[in-house]
Amino acid sequence: MPESIIYIKPLGGLCNRMRSILSALSLAQDTARKVTIIWERKKELNAPFYALFQASDDFEVIETSALFLPSLYEKVRQNHFYSFRPRGNTWLKTKGQKPYQQGIFNDDFASIADKIHQNHSFEHFKFFREIFVKEVSKQWQSTLFAPQNLYISSFYEFYEGNAAASVFKPQRILQQKIDQITQDFGTNTYGLHIRRGDHKMAIERSPLSKFSILIEQQITQNEEISFFLATDDATVEDKLKAKFGDRIITRTKNLSRNSTEGIQDAVLDLYCLAKTQKVYGSYWSSFSEMAARLSGIEEVSIL
Repeated sequence: MPESIIYIKPLGGLCNRMRSILSALSLAQDTARKVTIIWERKKELNAPFYALFQASDDFEVIETSALFLPSLYEKVRQNHFYSFRPRGNTWLKTKGQKPYQQGIFNDDFASIADKIHQNHSFEHFKFFREIFVKEVSKQWQSTLFAPQNLYISSFYEFYEGNAAASVFKPQRILQQKIDQITQDFGTNTYGLHIRRGDHKMAIERSPLSKFSILIEQQITQNEEISFFLATDDATVEDKLKAKFGDRIITRTKNLSRNSTEGIQDAVLDLYCLAKTQKVYGSYWSSFSEMAARLSGIEEVSIL
């Protein structure tokens, strides 16, 4: 019999998608399945998977787009891999049958997350993740471990296992740029991830003033220290460069998520952060956490 398949449609931004894919890969390892990624381009992440990462023996990828209906691949349309959750047992009327027997949808996970947030408060989302994964396992274990093909759409890291973030290998041209940017990083180079944009919690809980205090404290302790800065706000770069000069390492980049170039630049920032000694990140930031996970360094949320 052929191996069954986990179809994972990761949702959200770059690092949320990476985390949900890692969940699917871990689940596949524990249940002897294969993984197919349904990679959907949206305004918050408008880049093909293979413009960011290399192909891997650990998974296959179906590229699709929610931006323009005519651009949906025929295979994707026939197999019902749309963004919305079908109502009840009603599926789109197409010639093909859906290739999976069971599905867990993001709103299933969201309802679990909402209940957890109602009962707990967290300084770091890794503590939320621990509770969330346990609750998902409790409620959905029979479905997760069933032998049939399974479809999952998820914004969350829903399963914890042994899949390593090293499975994501940047495209070679991106890796060359990462190597070039980080070639002079040493034991005195630390990472800063300052999330602004639409992340209200990060703006409120991790203001720029606290990062400035941190930098001043670190300079007092180590005159040789420098910081690679990853941020989605150009004014943050300008302010820190004006105050701390060449200690702040930045690069010219495209900040738009609605472009391949912008998402490629996010990959560059992510992997450059991973080359530093430690990441000082923003409150509840998946980007900060993933950068640290890629190379096993420490991540500290600035609060």
